[in-house]
Amino acid sequence: MKRPVTLTAFVALLAITQAYVANGQRFSDIQNKSGKKLFTESRFRLYGRFTDVASKYTVSYSAYSLNIGIFKNELGKGGFRLRYVNPTLGDLLWIFPETYETAQAVKNGVVPTTRKHAWKDHAHGGGYFGWAQYCKNIVTKDRFLFSAGISGGDYIYGSRVNGVKEDPWGYYLAAGPAVMVSYVPAKWCWIDAYTNYDISLVNGIKSKETDPKYPKPHFFTLGADFNTNKQMFAGVRYNALVDRGIRNDASNRLDIMVGFIL
Repeated sequence: MKRPVTLTAFVALLAITQAYVANGQRFSDIQNKSGKKLFTESRFRLYGRFTDVASKYTVSYSAYSLNIGIFKNELGKGGFRLRYVNPTLGDLLWIFPETYETAQAVKNGVVPTTRKHAWKDHAHGGGYFGWAQYCKNIVTKDRFLFSAGISGGDYIYGSRVNGVKEDPWGYYLAAGPAVMVSYVPAKWCWIDAYTNYDISLVNGIKSKETDPKYPKPHFFTLGADFNTNKQMFAGVRYNALVDRGIRNDASNRLDIMVGFIL
């Protein structure tokens, strides 16, 4: 399942923001009631999350959960910016209850076949370490930041088709280039946009059912957050598998987030 609407909305968001940026304020103007400069002094985001995973060979599935992210922003040319999130923390909140429910159903002689248990046949998410982007400010203006750097993290990815593991399958350590862009359209808000392309370097899982020589996949991420001086934000993150092998597998994960800036 492809998501052209997500990409179109992302581009439209940037275009609208750019149209307003000339009349915007500065990053340092965005403060809460107590005078805290949210862009540079906030460190955490606690949020509710809706996740939808769509794959080529297995049934799609979705769930609600909670998660937390870590952020650090510096202003000025040469300043550094950090984004970190471990999506697994949120995933476990709905996987564990459904695992228990499945076990109870099997114990009672019932085989669950509903869509909500489809995650058992397909995994597309983070691993133990999560996903991080570390960038350096290249272009800095009062209302605009362009930063470039590196991305790194781990991915758990794989599909079972008719009970058989299919390539690509594994636990991948990955790294690649990353870009962050931020705009201030008004004194009470700012918008962050980011993208990264992670190249799998190591597969930490070996299986007799899969081909050890199968090309390791890449992962592409595109996302944006709308942040306010009320210490609330809404965001969207799109992560897609890039299968470089003959199976031409396709999978994408869409996370929609609403929460608090701390």
